[in-house]
Amino acid sequence: MQDLRKWIIGAYLILSGLAGLFIYYISDTLLGMIKTPMLSGRTLLLVPEIAGAVVAVVSLVFLLKNGKVNEFSNDVASELAKVTWPERKETFLSAGVVVIMLAICAALLAVYDLVWGTLIGKLYSWLGGGY
Repeated sequence: MQDLRKWIIGAYLILSGLAGLFIYYISDTLLGMIKTPMLSGRTLLLVPEIAGAVVAVVSLVFLLKNGKVNEFSNDVASELAKVTWPERKETFLSAGVVVIMLAICAALLAVYDLVWGTLIGKLYSWLGGGY
């Protein structure tokens, strides 16, 4: 259970960092769109960094202190621990089957496109259009 808690806290850190990064880029873009001489001071250059850091810290504290979020995260982590993951060989075989099926579907679509395009071109030229 302690090992699962480390993964959950790591996920919380990543999510909080992404939220902070998102707010940083949004506020930086919005400040960049407002290009007035009054807003070009040095203090406003720190607004995106401060906003991103505040959002990251607040979201991390929220995730760590919220009981419902922690209960849900623990349930998800414990269910994922019960999953039997496929072995490497089985994964490669399944991926190979998917790639082969994709190639067959692509070939069929290419043939269909070629035939249908040729038929429509012939019909269009037979009706007097320039195709």
